Amino acid sequence: MHNISLILVLAMLSAGQTANASDGATDATAKHLTTITVATPIERKEPKYPKREARNRREGWVQLSFVVEKDGSVSSPIIENSSGSRSFEKAAKRAVKQWKYEPAVENGEPIQQCLTTVQLDFRLSKGGVDSVSSRFNSIYQDVTKKIQAKDVENIDKQFIALKKQSNVTGERMRYALARGHYAGLIENHKLQRKSYSRALHEGKGLLKDDYKLSLLKQIHYLDLEFNDLTSAIDTAQKII
Repeated sequence: MHNISLILVLAMLSAGQTANASDGATDATAKHLTTITVATPIERKEPKYPKREARNRREGWVQLSFVVEKDGSVSSPIIENSSGSRSFEKAAKRAVKQWKYEPAVENGEPIQQCLTTVQLDFRLSKGGVDSVSSRFNSIYQDVTKKIQAKDVENIDKQFIALKKQSNVTGERMRYALARGHYAGLIENHKLQRKSYSRALHEGKGLLKDDYKLSLLKQIHYLDLEFNDLTSAIDTAQKII
């Protein structure tokens, strides 16, 4: 079933590429009429690590979109997604407002460029990226054993405790994976897809390639189950 669905999505991708090829002549003509150069960064100030989050050994990330003005300054930063910390979001916004760019240029004239998107990661140390506390690990092992044994009575309380201990990247990744496994066990496929997607995001650089591929295939199958073709195509592209 997984292979058949993937073939169907790939066929859709191929059809789209064929349609795009038919417009090649039009695109070539347009290039002669308009020349656009995108904005490029000159100065990017690193965000300050919030003291409270550092004291509590919390890590996180923030995705923002913003506008690069004609003079190369940044305006209108918007939080698109984050690990959930308001402190990180505020620090990220303050930082990008101070960034400088070579502005986008159209036919030799500077123009405004909208919807520039970046992700800022807040990490305490390289060695701490995949570290977990002993308290987290103790709860995580108990939760994992219960899921494997299909003994999920009162497991919600343990998930609450586990989430409170999920401060660094490796912990948040494991929390999301455990939630995904649990959701699959109780056949809550919406939560399963959301949790596995979160685990992939948190686990960048941490998950082994074969495990990452396995998660992507499961997410792809769930995308199709929910008839979310846009996400299914995006996931298929990551698989291939």
